[in-house]
Amino acid sequence: MKHTFLILITVLVTSCALDRQTDYDIDYALEFQPAMYMHVYAEGTDRYPADLTFGVCAWSLSEKDSWKEDSQEAEVFLPLTEALPLADGKTWAFDETVMWPSRHERVTFLAYSPYEAEGKCDPNKGICYENVDVATSQTDLLYTDPIEDMSKMECGGVVAVPFRHALCGINFRIKNRVNEKEKIIIKKIELDQAKHCGDFCSLAEPQWSLRDETMPFVFFEGTYQTGHHPAEIGRSILMLPQKLDTEVTVEYDYVTEAGTFITQKLKTTALQKALQPGKNYTFTITVGIDDVKFLVEIIEDLLYI
Repeated sequence: MKHTFLILITVLVTSCALDRQTDYDIDYALEFQPAMYMHVYAEGTDRYPADLTFGVCAWSLSEKDSWKEDSQEAEVFLPLTEALPLADGKTWAFDETVMWPSRHERVTFLAYSPYEAEGKCDPNKGICYENVDVATSQTDLLYTDPIEDMSKMECGGVVAVPFRHALCGINFRIKNRVNEKEKIIIKKIELDQAKHCGDFCSLAEPQWSLRDETMPFVFFEGTYQTGHHPAEIGRSILMLPQKLDTEVTVEYDYVTEAGTFITQKLKTTALQKALQPGKNYTFTITVGIDDVKFLVEIIEDLLYI
């Protein structure tokens, strides 16, 4: 009888300990570690600017549910809120501390950057940007995929936020095809036409809806003496992803050995290229006495901020 009593006591104590362990919960303040998407990380451009804020929103589900299957049942946990950099320079949080929900809840996040870009968070459409016009704003628009089913117990309260680029970039390089005693002095480089207005949503797949109107983009205007090797000229411009089919106009002075010059304004053949988000395209132009041509090579780099 005595042994039976001791066994019962042991079972009860063990049961209580297991119950306490199951109910054990830790309070964590919600924090974030933003970075660039992993394929950019490989290029050494993983650092998110230390002074740039971003907008974030979140939904919660029971730990038994998943975002992919049960997102329509999710409840808003965090309305759109601005995340600010903390003093450590590594994490972002809110002006007023926000605590994680119970350990028995999973949280899914969406984020966009910069906060001033006034993106919208929608559980069905993802991150949306409306009425984007790259002619009037050269803001590098960033967004995340859904950061799904996060548990504070697994991540220690800190959420990794990998951003993608919604836009792409274009810049030019230039070289001449004249002898060493002649000169080519560039005055202007202009992309004749490209679409510049549109709307973006990241789900179910990232996509742009572009307006039909087009406009020219000036990449360089000034005075630049070319050399025999390609060199970058002018500025890089953020563009809407689209199928380009446009000429490039180059204005320049051809200077003879005697010092006389001829002013030229010539066009390239059509530049045809499908621009993809997150990439920067470098096009190289060669300039002769009376013609301008593209080199066959097109350098595609991943964007960074």
